[in-house]
Amino acid sequence: MNAGGAVDVSVVMSTYNRAPLLAECLEALAAQVLPPPIGWEVIVVDNNCTDDTPTVVERARARAPMPIRYVVERRQGVAFGRNTGVDHARGRILAFTDDDVMPPDDWIATMVRLLHEHEADILGGRVMPRWAAPVPAWITQWLEERNYRHTHLGILAHPEATRLQPDTVYPPIWTANAGMARRAFVDLGGFDTRLGRVKGKLYGGEDTDLVRRGVARGFRAFYDPRLTVWHHIPAERMTRRHFRRLRFDDAEGEGLQVSPPTARALLGVRFYTYRRVARNLTAWLGAAALRRRDAFALELALHSALGQLWGELKAARRRYHSPGQS
Repeated sequence: MNAGGAVDVSVVMSTYNRAPLLAECLEALAAQVLPPPIGWEVIVVDNNCTDDTPTVVERARARAPMPIRYVVERRQGVAFGRNTGVDHARGRILAFTDDDVMPPDDWIATMVRLLHEHEADILGGRVMPRWAAPVPAWITQWLEERNYRHTHLGILAHPEATRLQPDTVYPPIWTANAGMARRAFVDLGGFDTRLGRVKGKLYGGEDTDLVRRGVARGFRAFYDPRLTVWHHIPAERMTRRHFRRLRFDDAEGEGLQVSPPTARALLGVRFYTYRRVARNLTAWLGAAALRRRDAFALELALHSALGQLWGELKAARRRYHSPGQS
């Protein structure tokens, strides 16, 4: 513990109605093995949970060797939750994870060591699967074809340490497994609350957006596979339906952020987006008719294009109905 009540590391997570998984995550955090000089805490942000989350946190707090602080954030959305968690955190290092993640017992110690080793402002690492059910053969094939990298299941297994550059799109740094100097987070203004998951909508991008802005501002960001966590993957995510929904929702979230088109638009949607839908529809129909192996990948590309269109349409409707608009 440092002077003035500050600590070295604050673990921040926002949770929404996943009390059983949250209990496992808090148990794993309580088992962290740390060198004595490192003082740390956990901030759990309840983002309008209606389950047993308060009870889970209270039980964990009674048994844990570290302080666990419980905060409620009524504005719905994971970005709001994480920003509020940081507002209540005292650490000079902010460690982010999710309520469905199991960190190993050296997670925080490894994060502190690698931040120092790389002289990094931002650090991310591997996110490996913790399967809750047998894995379907088609998913195994999907993973093998992509070398278990950056999949629709929230798996990130890039094998090499990498410094991110302004034009780097891979490997990403995800808040399932990330650390950041508090000064960098404050300088960047936190997570963009227009992005990220909101209740059942699988929007994303708030973490990669923050990292992208950080790299553009000159902060040193590294991915290092030695920093590893295990991500719970339930049976309901191991379906083609989930893959379709994820691609649609993710693209819808992106479409909601598109600036109002200045020309060549219909109903507030860019002609480019209509062409993208048509192009992907044609490609998928051809592959499906020929039963090609890439038919499902092309179907997902179509769902992404449709999600983009729907997001832009919703954004146009919001602009039309907002105060001051005709």
